[in-house]
Amino acid sequence: ANFGYSKTQSFIPNKDIPKFIFKNFDLHSINSSFGPRLSVQKSTFEQFGLKISKVTQAFFEISTDDWIYVIKVLSKKDFNKDGVEDVAICYIDKAKKATYSTQEPILLTQYSNSSKLIALKFAIFDKSCPQYP
Repeated sequence: ANFGYSKTQSFIPNKDIPKFIFKNFDLHSINSSFGPRLSVQKSTFEQFGLKISKVTQAFFEISTDDWIYVIKVLSKKDFNKDGVEDVAICYIDKAKKATYSTQEPILLTQYSNSSKLIALKFAIFDKSCPQYP
């Protein structure tokens, strides 16, 4: 269903997508190591005061003393055919001094210019982002 839109709506920019994700991805919408620290005031990488250590048009990496977070942009299109453009990412969340490590492909979407990017419960598969068992 495309909810009456004749063409795909998009609220995701065509360039600097990694920086856009850094500022707008609502971490409440996924299970991650951020879980217990999330709040109304702190729900994005930027709001946690994290700094990007490496960034390109295709990914960003945040490296702290204890954690490494990587977001790789895989592709951008209307994956679930709802009339709104989505962005597929590979999310890596890894502890440097412990065994916690997760990597998974996630589909993000944004429904308006004033809303945050949220993860959708929509399975995506990408060989470049194999999910850990």
